[in-house]
Amino acid sequence: MAALDNAVMDVASLQSRTNFKRRTPRTNRALGVFSWIIVLAIVADWSTLIRAADIVSTSRVIERIPHTAKELDLAHEKSDSACVLLPAGEPLAPARFETEVKTVDLKLAGSATTGTVLPPDSGRWPALSFGVNMTKSDQALLPRLSRRLILEKIKNNYVCLQVRVERAPAGGAPFLHYQPLAAVGEYGHTERTEKFASLQQTAVANVRSLGLFVKPGEQREADNLRTVVLATKGSRVVAGNTGNPPKLEPTLEMIFVRLRVPPAKANSTAPPTVEIHTFCTTDDLKRLVYVSGYTAPDKFDDCGMTSTILITEFAYAGQYPSARATRGLKFQSRGEFEMSELNAYARDARLKGGALDNLTDVLDAVIDGRLKPRAE
Repeated sequence: MAALDNAVMDVASLQSRTNFKRRTPRTNRALGVFSWIIVLAIVADWSTLIRAADIVSTSRVIERIPHTAKELDLAHEKSDSACVLLPAGEPLAPARFETEVKTVDLKLAGSATTGTVLPPDSGRWPALSFGVNMTKSDQALLPRLSRRLILEKIKNNYVCLQVRVERAPAGGAPFLHYQPLAAVGEYGHTERTEKFASLQQTAVANVRSLGLFVKPGEQREADNLRTVVLATKGSRVVAGNTGNPPKLEPTLEMIFVRLRVPPAKANSTAPPTVEIHTFCTTDDLKRLVYVSGYTAPDKFDDCGMTSTILITEFAYAGQYPSARATRGLKFQSRGEFEMSELNAYARDARLKGGALDNLTDVLDAVIDGRLKPRAE
């Protein structure tokens, strides 16, 4: 998967699930019609409280996952839910629920708009770390003036893909928000986010949410809103190609993030434990990788996903990367599956349809160890 390349954020993707403290009945009706791009123009009060009862009912869901590259490409193009880019200086991966409104100056890729990302009783959890490197021969092709800065970013920084976990009502059952977030971290440092440079912005490009997977007929309640489907689009160098410039081909893959809540211990008053499990398709949707659990990486090889890249285009007088392609991709993996294995499991379990039609059931079978790779 050449994935994680150039994000374009549409403000409308942050569709209102919010009720403003100072409002009229007319404003309430307007919020149901206009997207945030209108609200931002007329409302200056960001001391916003979320009415918890509205959250679950307005979550963006998907009842059918694309099965082919053509279907996935169309769904990707239609999605307006690209990654939200977190600014420098924020806690990198807090993995906790906020008890008050958390205001963050959002940098929306392609826009200078800012806003509030975390309402009360929600928080950010890390799902996947993504690091890149370059071959020595490709490094030699970088512009002389900017080469050192580009290579420093590659050596020192990684991208952290995150999900937003919410609870409704306050203190209730956790569920996922449909829109992913991304932050830049520094290897070996876990405290604060770093500033996005052009190279890091290309690393989250075209990662877009298709929604939370819910089977047809399932209730849209917290327990069923715990599997988010992301589509990624990028480019890779055609295997064996040695041309200059090399021949490229498009790639389309998916990332599935599954939230699990282990059963509470008897008589426990502690809040629910949140577990995040991440899966990535690869080889043109033919394989599924169960990525190792997230830990903040100390170095490139510690990342859940690593890619050897070739920078193919430059902007700003030819000095800064604006497009890239993947030469190779690796995962820190807990197991890898052929899609045919997953379809066979769905058939043997007498589920209706294939693996993608029963995504949550199949992912849970992998997590629980009921479905193991054939090689194990």
